[in-house]
Amino acid sequence: MLLSPIDHHLQDPYDTYRTSYTLPVRETSAHMQHARDLALALLQRHYPDSQGYVVEPATVEPFSAKGVNFVLKKIDESDSDPESAPPK
Repeated sequence: MLLSPIDHHLQDPYDTYRTSYTLPVRETSAHMQHARDLALALLQRHYPDSQGYVVEPATVEPFSAKGVNFVLKKIDESDSDPESAPPK
């Protein structure tokens, strides 16, 4: 798989993330937001829309008492079709 050249979609989040650590003490939440933005840009670069991938931020779903992560379906979401392939 050939990757596209690095452009502002990847370089800007990287520069912002790196610069945020050179500034005087900042809130951890600011560092986390820059890290999330960079992670999203990297994932979108390696899993592009043009190849059928969907990369989007998601929240961590609820855990059971045993630590199993559950993905909850939306009220208006239909039941999954076992005959169809899941999205990439």
